[in-house]
Amino acid sequence: MRHPVGPALVALLLPAAAHAAWPEDVTLSGMTVHDGIRVVDTEQLSEDYAQLIRELGASIATATILPPGTLGASGFEVVAESNLAVTSTSDRLGPSPWSRAHVDEDPGAFFFAPGVTVRKGLPFSVELGMTGRWVGMSRQGVFGGFLRAALVEGWKPYPDVGVHLGYTGYVGNDELELGVFELGGSLGSQWAFGSTGGVRTTKIAPYLDITLLVISATPLLSDDDVIAIGAVTYGRRSHNPEALASQPAIATARFSGGLQLITGQFVLRVTGGYTLRAVGNVAVAVGFTY
Repeated sequence: MRHPVGPALVALLLPAAAHAAWPEDVTLSGMTVHDGIRVVDTEQLSEDYAQLIRELGASIATATILPPGTLGASGFEVVAESNLAVTSTSDRLGPSPWSRAHVDEDPGAFFFAPGVTVRKGLPFSVELGMTGRWVGMSRQGVFGGFLRAALVEGWKPYPDVGVHLGYTGYVGNDELELGVFELGGSLGSQWAFGSTGGVRTTKIAPYLDITLLVISATPLLSDDDVIAIGAVTYGRRSHNPEALASQPAIATARFSGGLQLITGQFVLRVTGGYTLRAVGNVAVAVGFTY
């Protein structure tokens, strides 16, 4: 008689493998214990929770770092992009916010989010866009949409000026709801060079961007964990109104710059920026514009 040892081992190993496959999940409930010891300093945990929310919000809201010029009424763009944010994961002065919310207490040094963004031009120098990303090595994702408009476009020698607003949501986390509203403006110019048959085929566009980020978050935890962590709700109605009162959304500013290169229909875009009291980020996008 054969004993089903193989299937039994597989069944036992699958849960562990599945758990290990997502090491970068944000786990708020794990903040109450670190290195096997119960953490009772609610004031410190509350500060770490607030910083975690601030950095996570700033890390996901990067799709609107674009040149001020629009695509035109018939224009369309699709790019694959990757965003890298430098989060505060150093434990030199004690456990970092990300270490406390990491299942193995050993988070990666960077927040990595590859994905796809599409933009569609509309009349009157307006365009709509949507983005979807996977948060690397986690079960979470990012989805968002935005509206952009050029206030000044193509009036050489004056620079282009644009404004934008959008919303980005963090999805797939059973312990946290988080969203970021964005409102900002950009300044830049575009120059064409190189020619084929007298037609300039390459365009380069450097630009700067300043954006206000308004971060809302709701912890989906038990009352006991909410109180132990000091995990308040920011900018939303609290799911635990008897545990902790809600607080205003976290508002911060992001300063960014970038360079876009278009050759024919191919587009390459490199951006970098810093969000006050949060993270620095770098992003690269490649794709096609029509």
